[in-house]
Amino acid sequence: MYRERVKLWLARKLPMICANPDRVVEDGDKIIYCGDALGDLYAAMGAWF
Repeated sequence: MYRERVKLWLARKLPMICANPDRVVEDGDKIIYCGDALGDLYAAMGAWF
């Protein structure tokens, strides 16, 4: 869902700070992806550190 947006961030060389270390949380029977999951995707798609 975020891949196209992450490509834009990478093109603009935007830094990412993930203040929430959670990757997922449960809300009843739903799994909700959190900030660190997005950070993992950003790194996997080529973000530099």
